[in-house]
Amino acid sequence: MERSIFAGFKNLNTGFDSPEIYHFSPKEFVKVIDRCEGLHVGINGLEVFTTDIEPRGTAALIEVEITPEGLSVEDRFEWARQLVRRYQNIRQVTISATFSVSDSVLKSSHLIPEMNCEISTLLATLEERNVTNHTRNLLSRVLKALSVHRRR
Repeated sequence: MERSIFAGFKNLNTGFDSPEIYHFSPKEFVKVIDRCEGLHVGINGLEVFTTDIEPRGTAALIEVEITPEGLSVEDRFEWARQLVRRYQNIRQVTISATFSVSDSVLKSSHLIPEMNCEISTLLATLEERNVTNHTRNLLSRVLKALSVHRRR
């Protein structure tokens, strides 16, 4: 997850949660969701925290939501995006999630991990610079082509 989904994003977990659990701003977490969708990584649930408490460096849980059952794959990602967007304009909020990766995704190794990390970092950089949707779509098609080529 670090090298593919989380690459290029700042982990806001300053020690208030387990070191293995990454926390991101709502703005960055929407991008995490986009990457999960592109790499077929499921989101099981989301946790929202506020860091606007004393003492500094601590956090308080605001909300926990489990992905509703019965949603299509596309709707599951859209559900997560909508929840995260509710916190988009609230300062000092972090969001974490639990994820699921199917055996088929793990076995397929869509891209060489180092290449995946490089591409994820590039995408994060481009997203920060407000690159057009056309450019993002083009990069997405390149990623898909690379993954098809890799499986051959």
